[in-house]
Amino acid sequence: MKQIFEEINSKGTECKESEKCIGGYARLVHMVKELKEKYKNDHPLYLNAADNFQGTPWYTMFRWNVTKHFLNLLPADVITLGNHEFDHGIDGLVPFIRSINSKIVVGNIDKEGMNFLQAQSSKDKIRGRTIIEKDGIKVGIIGVIIKTVNILHFKSEIFQDLSSTGGNLTFLDEIMTVKRHARLLAKENVNIIIVLSHCGIEIDKEIALKAGPLIDVIVGGHSHTYFYNGTDPNNPPDTPKDTYPVVIQQENGHKVLIVQAGAHAKYVGVIKLEFDSNGEVQSWDGNPIFLGNHVQKDSTIEKELRPWKAAVDAIGNEIIGETNVLIDISQCKMMECNAANFLADVMTESFQNITGHENVRLALMNAGGVRASIEPGSIKYNHIITMLPFGSYLDLIKIPGKTLREAFEHAVDLPNNGPNTILRNLMHVSGFRVEYDMKKPVKNRVQKILVLENNRKSYTELKDEEYYEVVVTSFIYKGGDGYGMFRKDQIEHMVGPIDIDAVLSYIRQKKVISPKLEKRIVLKY
Repeated sequence: MKQIFEEINSKGTECKESEKCIGGYARLVHMVKELKEKYKNDHPLYLNAADNFQGTPWYTMFRWNVTKHFLNLLPADVITLGNHEFDHGIDGLVPFIRSINSKIVVGNIDKEGMNFLQAQSSKDKIRGRTIIEKDGIKVGIIGVIIKTVNILHFKSEIFQDLSSTGGNLTFLDEIMTVKRHARLLAKENVNIIIVLSHCGIEIDKEIALKAGPLIDVIVGGHSHTYFYNGTDPNNPPDTPKDTYPVVIQQENGHKVLIVQAGAHAKYVGVIKLEFDSNGEVQSWDGNPIFLGNHVQKDSTIEKELRPWKAAVDAIGNEIIGETNVLIDISQCKMMECNAANFLADVMTESFQNITGHENVRLALMNAGGVRASIEPGSIKYNHIITMLPFGSYLDLIKIPGKTLREAFEHAVDLPNNGPNTILRNLMHVSGFRVEYDMKKPVKNRVQKILVLENNRKSYTELKDEEYYEVVVTSFIYKGGDGYGMFRKDQIEHMVGPIDIDAVLSYIRQKKVISPKLEKRIVLKY
């Protein structure tokens, strides 16, 4: 869900008085209440596919407390956990599990890890699956999180040392997990089974195809995918990626439906299902509802938001500097973007005042670390912590050129689907010029890597055996997004400032910024 408490504009940034505001938790709650009343005789279920932590200054300042408070004002029947629920370790998650008034399901945490979580909260709070009974109709719900959450996570070490009380978490295969829990539900005479997934649409499709004929519907998250049938007359800002629902037919003819409703509290997904006596879906109807300016806001939620907003604004409205241009993240997982260019430049400058590192001129910024755009005009503290919500450190490492070459190949090692290919591992740069030929096979796409020389005027070819000082985020240094090569091959390592502090210092010094595109990375399709 990527919790957004306040309204936003159509670009997903702070909504100004002159704009038509959309989304926000007050609209979401109003719509869910309206739908529950409308379908009260049709056994409604309210499900939440996770990532309720992160995404705004509200979470940065108040952590699980604010998330728990607002989710409990209208509890979902069942929620799962997403990768961002682990952003502050198990010590940041357990209080949420203890206090949330919804059932939590995550089926692919191994037995040791689940026992550990249950011991810290209770068996009634978190388990692999649950059964909801409505007028004698049993509905089984299986939770599942993407098994590579430890790779995606910017603090991956927490999965080996979860908290002050110890314990480990291992995440199991998603498909095998769903199969196992579906069989167990069938033994309890449950023939309607929903998978509540935080795995992303591609893995959801694999689950639908391969997890067997017992599952009926997948309610998904993680990939922030927006589906819709036809044209929404309310003109939402997103383009549908597919029909709603996506229908996957297994080899035996059994159909599994997949629904997902974007992100950032802009939509409420709705699907009405009719089942036969054997638990087979016979018909369906629905679409995501866009929470546009035309949708009312729940007055109780608005009242509850005010004191929290006042506390956020007291800190967050400090003006740090200005930008003459849109600092845009919309293309960062597809191609060069000025937001990541800006951050990579900040990374190099953050070390140049440290004795012995005055010539640091190279940096790598992972596309997934940039989370929000900033509109032209004043830059507030809120903007920075929304753009960089993770509190990642900047690390200076010394590595050989061959490791950089390996990393740049890894950045584009996904299937080539043309210029709109989503490259979730894409690496943005400062001090490099990198050219890719995406028509080439994976691991053979890098065509040229140029490195800025000490004179900061000219570039030279990367040399595999030469060592380079490069600034990376701690997420990347610790192996996030599969970049394990840096920690393995580095011969020197220095921990620098937190990313937010570096950016604040940079903007305060420059006062006005205008980041631009400079063909630092070029992808040829």
